[in-house]
Amino acid sequence: MYNIYFGKRSISLIGYNEVEVKNPNSVILYADNTFNYDIVLNLLQNSPSINDIRIYLKEGSDLEAAFGQLCSCFCEINAGGGLVRGCKGDYLFIYRYDVWDLPKGVQERDEEISQTALREVKEECGIEELELKEKICTTHHCYWREGKFMLKHTHWFQMQYTGKYLPVPQEEEDITRAKWVSPNKIEEHVRGTYPSIQEVLKRSNLLDY
Repeated sequence: MYNIYFGKRSISLIGYNEVEVKNPNSVILYADNTFNYDIVLNLLQNSPSINDIRIYLKEGSDLEAAFGQLCSCFCEINAGGGLVRGCKGDYLFIYRYDVWDLPKGVQERDEEISQTALREVKEECGIEELELKEKICTTHHCYWREGKFMLKHTHWFQMQYTGKYLPVPQEEEDITRAKWVSPNKIEEHVRGTYPSIQEVLKRSNLLDY
């Protein structure tokens, strides 16, 4: 199963052997190898009241190939981000555009995606002493810019901060706060944040709703 987020709306691409979830508030589509995925983008653009699109693959359809077809409808970019744990067990969050978020940014030419994640955390939070740990997951979200849909694939990594300095928000990137949050306070900080950020936290066993 793959999820693509558009703000707080979502597209779910679901393999034929997965259980179908009945939801009266979802638009349900069924796709085979000849399915035209431009239909999905048209729904996003022209039907703002639709918040949930579920595409169930028919038997014989390959999930990875179908996801590639869906992605090809967008202009794709790669990004890297980090879930940073401090020496006291707290986690690093940034505040941008009126929501709590995690540091991330776009991959530069000839840069390994793990190095993108480290660089972006350092730049957005003003810290240096970072150890790269295991990869958490890749999230996918799209947005409308300059007359086209962009699709950002963000590769998320666990990181450990070994320093002792307070984070400094990168104001030129519209980040107004950067702070350490204890695990028992994470849920109240991210109730209104992006679904992709909630997915990262769920995959890291820091959020259970």
